[in-house]
Amino acid sequence: MALVPEKIEVNVSELISKKVKGGRKFFFEQAETDMLLSMLLSLMAEHSSVKDRLVKLESFLSDKGLLDDEELASFTPNNETSTAMDIERMKMIKNILEAGSNIGNKAED
Repeated sequence: MALVPEKIEVNVSELISKKVKGGRKFFFEQAETDMLLSMLLSLMAEHSSVKDRLVKLESFLSDKGLLDDEELASFTPNNETSTAMDIERMKMIKNILEAGSNIGNKAED
């Protein structure tokens, strides 16, 4: 039984244009560099978490004799699972874009 997460709508333009009230000082000279770094770090954290869970799950299933690598490689998920995967993918994209949008205007020195 697949867990179906709550469906969310993502407005990419809105996320990119958001600014933190009051802003914050930038670390790098150009704001875009800070935004990209924030997005990259968010993506790295997401990837690390998912990879750890995947390795743990595959190891668990393999130890129980429930996982055949060839069968897994050729498996096609059903519509419910595909929809759940799509929703989770959109949530991840939203979180990564929000990480970049949390950069405010450069404070005047």
